[in-house]
Amino acid sequence: MASNVTVPVQDLGSLTDNSDTPQTSAAYTVKTGYYRFINADAHSNHFAWGGAPNVATDQVVHVAVNGAEIFKLAKPKAAKIAGATAANPCVLTLDNPNQQSNIVVGDYVTISGAAVSGYNFSHKEVTAVNPVTGAITIDADASALAAFTGTAFARNSIKIQAKGDSTNGMTLYVNEVQVEG
Repeated sequence: MASNVTVPVQDLGSLTDNSDTPQTSAAYTVKTGYYRFINADAHSNHFAWGGAPNVATDQVVHVAVNGAEIFKLAKPKAAKIAGATAANPCVLTLDNPNQQSNIVVGDYVTISGAAVSGYNFSHKEVTAVNPVTGAITIDADASALAAFTGTAFARNSIKIQAKGDSTNGMTLYVNEVQVEG
């Protein structure tokens, strides 16, 4: 019988707290969508994920005492960007207008690789997607930027918010992993 092996892809660090206050990670681009959670506490913790996660109102998952679990939280999505408006909101034009991206309204994206560095936005909400051209509108103000040149990539990104299930705090380690086997 074959067994699965997890390969580390990126370390998202730890979410720690000494009380019962929710802690939120930085935004991370989704590479595999599989995340390993390690609860280093003697009590359970729970977490929510997404563009703007909220452990009080969103669907949550519990991680058992001293538990380690792998969860599929997102699917990697990407679009090659050939243009962007110097406006508010910023509209991203796809490299190939005939090719629709899998990015949808409500996703959050991080832009990287733009020649004009101001267009390298981190974790901006997608507010519209043109069904004909695939152009993506993001909640970002690019009105003060120079004209977009070259190409860039928009990739979906998520945050994780966690909270301990007691007032004794929380220590939760998070890694994005690849599952093989």
